[in-house]
Amino acid sequence: LENPTSERIAAWIWRELAPQLPGLSRLVLHETHSSYVIYTGPER
Repeated sequence: LENPTSERIAAWIWRELAPQLPGLSRLVLHETHSSYVIYTGPER
């Protein structure tokens, strides 16, 4: 991934998982105990 920020990594994971998990509603990716991103899918 180019410029692998937590947000970009979460979006990439979403794209990989979403086809196999149709009920996927959010993805939480932790960098540390207090630093994380919540991704709810691409904007529509």
